[in-house]
Amino acid sequence: MLGTPLHELLAALARATAPILDLIAPERCGACDEEGTLFCATCRATLLDSGAAALQDPPPGVRAAATVGPYANGLDVAVRTLKFHGVPRLARPLGAALAAPIAAVAAPWVAASADAAPILVPTPTDPARRRERGFDHALLLANAAGEATGLRVVELLERTRAVEPLHGLGRSDRRRALDQAIAVRTSANLRAQVDHAALIILVDDIWTSGATFEAAAQALTVAGWQQVAAVAVARDPLRARPAASTG
Repeated sequence: MLGTPLHELLAALARATAPILDLIAPERCGACDEEGTLFCATCRATLLDSGAAALQDPPPGVRAAATVGPYANGLDVAVRTLKFHGVPRLARPLGAALAAPIAAVAAPWVAASADAAPILVPTPTDPARRRERGFDHALLLANAAGEATGLRVVELLERTRAVEPLHGLGRSDRRRALDQAIAVRTSANLRAQVDHAALIILVDDIWTSGATFEAAAQALTVAGWQQVAAVAVARDPLRARPAASTG
């Protein structure tokens, strides 16, 4: 493994030791860190089991969008624990909670057309970040949502190039960074699996500026899918960046 970056070695070590740590360390709530369970009863009732969905003004190219809740009060901690602290099992309760947002965005389409069931499509994760973490968080969330709703999950999209980390970037910079960075996979068999009349529901963990959903929707539209919705676990609206001081 000579030449392997240190962060990749550390990530590999964490993945290798995770099963051992699971045996000797007590399970803790991903939201409040209470010992005893992956999601304590209080956090589950407060954050995940309300059955409500927060409908949002959708990004360009997306017909409807909804989230489980705001990126605050524990949901933010759970998402960060999933992605950055190597607890992929958290994707199951977080993904299952997407059932209500999925029902909310699909309702108008289902009422108008029942010819094809909606398809869940995870937003594609940068391959380097997927290697670092050892899992694809969006795919795990989509699979859990699929189990909860009975909808099919198809990895229809892929990244065409690496993208710089988006945190710290404004809305226009995020859109430029993601411009043509997402495309529909070229596999003919894969494309044939998904009816072009079906509603495509994009799945992600956090919705900030909407640039990722917009780029994914654009790729789908170009490839012939005209009905695109989006759901995310948490909404963290991009706040205006303070103007640079001229003093």
